[in-house]
Amino acid sequence: MNRGISIRVVLLGTFLIWSVIARAELVWSGNLGVSEIITVDNGGFLIGFTAPVDPACTQWSTKHLYVYPGEQGLTLDVIPSYLALGLSALTTGAEVKAHYDNATPLCHVKYLQITR
Repeated sequence: MNRGISIRVVLLGTFLIWSVIARAELVWSGNLGVSEIITVDNGGFLIGFTAPVDPACTQWSTKHLYVYPGEQGLTLDVIPSYLALGLSALTTGAEVKAHYDNATPLCHVKYLQITR
């Protein structure tokens, strides 16, 4: 009987550890200058920065984040406003803060904030 309880406790503990490890980690970047905008065929875009964002963001390079419909709750309807914000920062030299998921190498953006 005690052995059965111990196995259940170990399995539950293992499950809890893996669920914590597997959860998405949303983090804010610091202020970043925008160096480029790259549109992609799914209606989204990549936003490139003048400095590395996060060593976990390695799909394109450590200086890019993905703004994709269907990721982080973004829809095709909101992508144009994110694109406008990125283009405004690119053309005016303003800086951007990004709230993104660094649990995958794609680092999908949830929020963008333009700063002066």
